[in-house]
Amino acid sequence: MDPVIRAQIEEVRDAAGIEMYSVHLKVEDENLWDRIQARLAREPSREQLNEGVRAHMDKIHDRYKSFKWDFVVENTSEGGGEIVMNEILENVRGVSKRFRTLSEVSEESGKGGACGSPTTVTAAFSLE
Repeated sequence: MDPVIRAQIEEVRDAAGIEMYSVHLKVEDENLWDRIQARLAREPSREQLNEGVRAHMDKIHDRYKSFKWDFVVENTSEGGGEIVMNEILENVRGVSKRFRTLSEVSEESGKGGACGSPTTVTAAFSLE
């Protein structure tokens, strides 16, 4: 699937001028298995998707680990969503000449965020 996915990303970049990057949220096997077990406890119907089978997780996880990602970000700590998002944003900032967060756009324009308030959201971004 890698060549097909890469070709589609290039097609979108060329046709629409949209920058797209693939990101692998890397999780250690045991941590991932624990998360899957917790999700199964909350959503037992996911058992039908083989999520309770360790060999199935290993197979899928190995496939993800072998894919050639644009960025790999560690996602092993609990509650680290903001840390993960900031690392992704920094990775994109490092390769994109057009990337700026909304807070940077607001600072440049001097207009602030919605209704003139300062913009503090770092998860939203612009490729203007």
